[in-house]
Amino acid sequence: MKDAIMDATTARAESEASLAPAMLQLMGGAQVTQAISVMARLDIAGMLREGPLFPDEISRRCDANLSALLRLLRALATIDLVREDASGRFSATALGDLLRDDHPQSLRAPAIGVGDRFTWDAWGDLYGSITTGECAFERVNGMSSFAWMASRPELFQVFHDTMTTFSRNDLPAILETYDFTSSRLIVDVAGGQGALLRGILSRYPDAHGILFELPNVIGDPRQIEGTPESDRCIYVGGDMFESVPFGGDTYLFKLILHDWDDARCLQLLRNCRAAIVPGGRILVIDLILQPPGVPDLGKWADLHMMVMCGGKERTREEFAALFSEAGFELVAVHVAGATAIIEGRPV
Repeated sequence: MKDAIMDATTARAESEASLAPAMLQLMGGAQVTQAISVMARLDIAGMLREGPLFPDEISRRCDANLSALLRLLRALATIDLVREDASGRFSATALGDLLRDDHPQSLRAPAIGVGDRFTWDAWGDLYGSITTGECAFERVNGMSSFAWMASRPELFQVFHDTMTTFSRNDLPAILETYDFTSSRLIVDVAGGQGALLRGILSRYPDAHGILFELPNVIGDPRQIEGTPESDRCIYVGGDMFESVPFGGDTYLFKLILHDWDDARCLQLLRNCRAAIVPGGRILVIDLILQPPGVPDLGKWADLHMMVMCGGKERTREEFAALFSEAGFELVAVHVAGATAIIEGRPV
């Protein structure tokens, strides 16, 4: 019995001893994020596209300090983004290749954005956001994140490139999951540069589209302009909180509602209800929060929405309540990869 007690005590001590390294690894997540962001900003993966390079060659190409760059590369190798060979040359791994612009699933734009001070200053006030319930970004900067970006064209472009990245990567699952055959006029509300709408129009040649965005964004529909789908799409500038284009039978809101609180979402949905034709449908493409105990990155995205713009991710029940109050019925939820297509019909 004494030996058994001692064995149990030793096992518990060893188990508890392993907790500190695990916690330290979690606490170092911020460092990993910044290292990935710098790798993306310097376009290191792009430089390594043709094969391995010595650190001095990489430093010359990206105008970085050689000693500091070498330390970055060594750290990136520990998380399998680059690999060092016996001669001291570095190459990108399959994971690191995702930070190349020309990769079909490129994540370079969001990697740059997640490390920008635009994001970091706001997340530095997470404590204030949790204790007050207020949007951290507005507390820190005195204005909304969208107003702040609008005055900084370079950052605004990174944001829209990030949204285009998400639309491009999500598009195959959306097209596989949802049938747009009966759609004749699709209105993509706050559709950015048009990647999602173009993908749908390409698959469904009988459909037409309206890309609806802010006037300062609609002038750059780079994902549609000059493509075969451009003849079936028009561009309309405006404020979605005032109205949306009239007469569509399908209204898309991709990663839009999670930016806003319930009151603003109701305003958007009611504007859509006033514009949609009888028998039409609204498709909200967003995350759906999973039940307690289910692994869910959406619960981290929920914090991010609170910090950056005062928005939130929602459960199915919360979407259903919003739809009902705005004059829609939630009729189906279609799982499409990492997101869900929440379908509503006017009542």
